[in-house]
Amino acid sequence: MLIVLFSTFCLNIIIPNLIYFTRQKVDSMITAAVNKAVFTALTEKMDYDDLIEIYTDNSGKINMIQANSANINKLARDCSVIAQESINKIVGEGIEVPLGTLTGSPLLMGQGLHIKVKLSPIGLVNTSFHSEFESAGINQTRHKIYLNLSAEVGVVLPFNEQPISNVTEVLICENILIGNVPDTYLSLDGNNPLNLIPK
Repeated sequence: MLIVLFSTFCLNIIIPNLIYFTRQKVDSMITAAVNKAVFTALTEKMDYDDLIEIYTDNSGKINMIQANSANINKLARDCSVIAQESINKIVGEGIEVPLGTLTGSPLLMGQGLHIKVKLSPIGLVNTSFHSEFESAGINQTRHKIYLNLSAEVGVVLPFNEQPISNVTEVLICENILIGNVPDTYLSLDGNNPLNLIPK
C-alpha cells in the first residue's frame, strides 16, 4: 500500500514539479546566455548604418532600403557561436533542484537536499532577423531591427527526456526615417528575407 501511495505521489506531484521547475530554470538560464551573447557581439559598436543602407534620390526622398548582408551575417554568426558556448557550459554543469521544491509545498520551497538534473544539447542555436516599422510622428517612421535566437535543451530524466525550447528576441538597433517610406525593400537574399516590410 505504501509503495502504491509513494508511486502515486511521485507521478502526480514530484515528477510534474520537477519538470516545471527545471523548465523554468533552464529557460531563464538560456535567455540570460543569449542576452549576454548579443551584448558581447555588439561590443564592436555595430550601429543601424552598419546593418542597413538607405538610398535616396536627388531630392532626399527614400527610394530603397537594403540590408548589409555581410554585417548581418557576421552579427548572427557571432551571436550564435557565443550563445552556443554558454549553453554548452550550462548543459555540462546541469542544474540542481531542492527536494523541498518538488513537493509543491510553499513552506518547503528551496529547502532540503539538492538533486542534480542532467541536460543535453539538442541542435545548435539558430538565428533570424526581423524588422518593424511604426509611425514616430508626422512624416517620420521608426525602423527597429530585432535578432531572434532559438535554442533547445533536453532535460534528462530517468523515464524520458523532456525538450525545452527557448526563443529570445533582442532589439539590435533602431532609427528614425524622415520622409515617405517606400512600400517594399530589398532583403538579404531570395532565400532569407529580412522582413523589411512596413506595418
